[in-house]
Amino acid sequence: MKGGNMAHRILGVDQAKLTGWAVLNKADGSLVDSGLIDLGGESKPMLVFSQKLAEIIDNYMVNEVVWERLVGKQNTDTVRQLGRYEGVLELLCEDLEIPHFKYPVVTIRSTLGVPNKKIDTARWICNKFDLPYPTNRKGEPTNNKGHPFFNQTDAIAIAYCHYLKGEKRH
Repeated sequence: MKGGNMAHRILGVDQAKLTGWAVLNKADGSLVDSGLIDLGGESKPMLVFSQKLAEIIDNYMVNEVVWERLVGKQNTDTVRQLGRYEGVLELLCEDLEIPHFKYPVVTIRSTLGVPNKKIDTARWICNKFDLPYPTNRKGEPTNNKGHPFFNQTDAIAIAYCHYLKGEKRH
């Protein structure tokens, strides 16, 4: 990374129009912070995406970035759109000289030991990191996979998978 730093932090990114992000300490896998980047309505979404991620990288002294690798099972429009985000991520990491990694969703979920469902992953993340699970209008746990919370928990899962994979290498 240009200039270097002493923090050991991982940025997990769930790239989409509503991007989830999470920063974890590499030493112990603890959650530093997480959030969302809303690119809906942006006239230059890829530029804003890059700028917001650069701010997060700088603010949290991130030195590794990880995201979900594209797989061929998505429809053509989804692959095209996610490919644009992936290109921006790769360019940003190369420009900042930050190591970057990609994992397919099946690897992320199997590393965490959860079934291959977004909701199960979110529940596992909530339990692991003591996060409140969102509820619907009736006060019941939501099953709406379109809820923004799932973009955030996916980003945490991606970063935590990378943390666990790093632990197994040492």
